[in-house]
Amino acid sequence: MAKKITQKKLAQLTGLSQQRLSQLLSAGVWTRNDSLVGANKKIIKHLGDLKAGHKSAQGLDLIHERARLSNLQADKVAMETNRLERMLELQIEKQSIDTQRSGLELKRMMAELMPMVFLVEILASQNSNIRTRCLGIPNAVKVKHPECPTPIFLSLKEIVVQVLTDLSHVRFPTELDERIKRHFRDFLAATESNGDGVGG
Repeated sequence: MAKKITQKKLAQLTGLSQQRLSQLLSAGVWTRNDSLVGANKKIIKHLGDLKAGHKSAQGLDLIHERARLSNLQADKVAMETNRLERMLELQIEKQSIDTQRSGLELKRMMAELMPMVFLVEILASQNSNIRTRCLGIPNAVKVKHPECPTPIFLSLKEIVVQVLTDLSHVRFPTELDERIKRHFRDFLAATESNGDGVGG
């Protein structure tokens, strides 16, 4: 059975003070049950690890500690990356929803506008019919009253043409004209903001 070593003998062998050896003993670097050579090897290894940066003065395994801190940092970076990716996904989803809403609003406005287009076509068709019938009034009078003198016939024809000409120059009331212009300005602004051209 190996003899228990004393700090004095170990101090002579290692060149360390007894106080330093006591610190190493308390830190568990060596034990009193170690042989003189065994304790010396443990102390040399410990001091070598300290110098190489493998251990701290408190006995921490710095390689393990660095790996642990590196893993913690990697986890933190991964969490932050995931958070930013989620924020980006939410932003893209929001933009997509906003675009869909804008598209629906544009379709709604176009749906409201379509009846106006049909109304214009109907009015244009009615206007053409009215003009044709009005221009036929002098001839209808001439057919029913052949005795009607030519000057009266020509005068009636001139009056009808003049009335139709005057009606063609009639403009919308200012208030109605402004409302129509404002409606079309809003419609054009909506199509431009959605990147669509009118009629395109």
